[in-house]
Amino acid sequence: MKVPVKELYTILKLLEDKGYEAYLVGGAVRDLVMGNPIKDYDITTNADPNAIKTVFQNYRTFDQGKRHGTISVLIGKIKFEITPFRLEGDYRDHRHPETVLFTT
Repeated sequence: MKVPVKELYTILKLLEDKGYEAYLVGGAVRDLVMGNPIKDYDITTNADPNAIKTVFQNYRTFDQGKRHGTISVLIGKIKFEITPFRLEGDYRDHRHPETVLFTT
């Protein structure tokens, strides 16, 4: 899959234009560095879930994992998962934290 530079730029610019920090993180960064196909795109930001939805009010958004703060944004045909900076509690299932605390 070709890296969607235009769409990534749109995500980062919209958040930064509203005064938020935003970074590409997770498996996309690993896959990019290793030259592997990128399967999904994760962005982290200091915007809280409601602010994310406000920033992307002109796009389709989904409360993908709102309990954990994740809001998915569809730009073109590509889904980006945007999650606030957070501190995580214990992991009982080795995948999802029991509690999260949003932080800046």
